[in-house]
Amino acid sequence: MGTELSPHLSAAFTGLQIDVDTVSAGTATPALTLTADVGIGSQLGTRHDAGLPVRPETTRSSLTVANPAVEGFDARYAGVSATDLDALAGTIVDVAFSTLGADAGTVQVSEFGGFSLENVSVSCVTTTSDDFLAVSASLGANSPSGNPPAPTPQPLSTTLVLPTPAALRAALLAGDSAGLPTVHVELPATDGARPLEHAWRTAGGAWRPYMATGELVIRDRSFAWQGERTIELPYTASIGNFPDTLS
Repeated sequence: MGTELSPHLSAAFTGLQIDVDTVSAGTATPALTLTADVGIGSQLGTRHDAGLPVRPETTRSSLTVANPAVEGFDARYAGVSATDLDALAGTIVDVAFSTLGADAGTVQVSEFGGFSLENVSVSCVTTTSDDFLAVSASLGANSPSGNPPAPTPQPLSTTLVLPTPAALRAALLAGDSAGLPTVHVELPATDGARPLEHAWRTAGGAWRPYMATGELVIRDRSFAWQGERTIELPYTASIGNFPDTLS
């Protein structure tokens, strides 16, 4: 129905298996194998950039990991209890799905009969015979009209908060998202007249839900794995790469 609990699109992967290898000198060695039941939900919205046709945009609303089970091959995991390893390794799913589900930027909502389409929205329609997604709009002038697009939101400042590896593991085991590596991005809250909403994504992934805030708090379980991430904001270049701390 287009809510977080009932998204426009959902997919379930039962018994999904992800193999993780370590690579040294060009040789891959099995580190662990994760098997889990994974569910993902996505919302469909619309995006209208100045001078461009309206296009659908995908927002990831949920990612769930159930029944994780790990088979470890790397000696570094020998000291971790099987229960803790299953819970911690569930974050591999977050890494695997963090770069999937990019917005449908190649699909554009064309003009209709020479008229532009305004107030475009996506909704779920249920009939007695079928369920389907509907794109609704009103006919506008021959050229885009209505409210001008919001200005490009330039970050005013960014702050990175990194927990220690021990604190990060404890937060994951407790399900405490506040204990994850976090990026705080200060952004304009208005364009001078209207409130602004902001979203984010890791490069290549689906957008996360828009929020009306001047401080965007960016957290994700995939950040638990050491590496570099590029965080993107709508209509802007990336705000930079950052390392995190699970080693």
